[in-house]
Amino acid sequence: MLIALLLGPLSSAVLDGGGGDHSIFAKAFLNALRANDAVLDGQTLFRNIRGPIALEADQTPLYADITTRGPRGR
Repeated sequence: MLIALLLGPLSSAVLDGGGGDHSIFAKAFLNALRANDAVLDGQTLFRNIRGPIALEADQTPLYADITTRGPRGR
């Protein structure tokens, strides 16, 4: 099973800046990793970045199974 962690839906434009040297998503992602000192599963990482992103961007991050496959069925 493949899981994606995204700043917003694929059908909408997402912010590419706003986080200093990084995007808002990357800033929250890096801060969550830096604040962690143990194994971090995807759901916990998502919970840690969702709030900071929502406060700085008018977008809601997504954490979901990837349900589509590429052109070669991979």
